[in-house]
Amino acid sequence: CQRCQYNLTAMNDAQVGYVEKFGRFWETQGGSRTAGKIVGWLTICDPPHQSTSQLVAALDASHGSISTLARQLVDLGFVERTTFPGDRSSYYTLNSAGWMGAVTSAVAGRTAFLLEMGRKGVELSHGSDHRPHGLLLMAEFLETEWPLFVDRMNAYISERLQAAPGNE
Repeated sequence: CQRCQYNLTAMNDAQVGYVEKFGRFWETQGGSRTAGKIVGWLTICDPPHQSTSQLVAALDASHGSISTLARQLVDLGFVERTTFPGDRSSYYTLNSAGWMGAVTSAVAGRTAFLLEMGRKGVELSHGSDHRPHGLLLMAEFLETEWPLFVDRMNAYISERLQAAPGNE
C-alpha cells in the first residue's frame, strides 16, 4: 500500500541499538528477544503501522517467528492488528495502553502473592518477627496505593499527550 512505504536503510545505529536493547530487556522479563524487538521497533518506526513483511525485513527474523510473536503481542494487549481498505495485508501498531495493562497486571499478581506470604509469615512467626510483618505492611501499602498511583499516572499521561505538539 502506498501509505505503508518505508525505507529500512534509514534505520540508523541509534535505532538499531534501541530495538536491540528493547529485545534484551524483554528477554530479561521472561519473554522472547524477538518479541521485545517487535515492541521496540513499533515504538519508533515510521510509519507507525508495520506489516509482517516489514517487521521481518526490519528485524531480520523469520516470517513464522514474526507472525507468531505478533499474534502473542496482540493477545497480551501490547500490539494492535489493523487493516486498510483495498489492502489485504494486516498491519501491527503499538498499543500504548498495553504498557499500563501489563504493569498493572504484574503488580497486582505480585501484590497478591506478597499479601498471602506476608499473612502466612506473620501467622507462622506468631507475630513476633518483624520480617514477615514488614512484608505484609509493604503488600498492604501496594494494595491500597497502587490503584491511586495508576489513576494519577493515567491523568498525567492524558494531560501530557493532549498538550503534545500536533495535538492542538
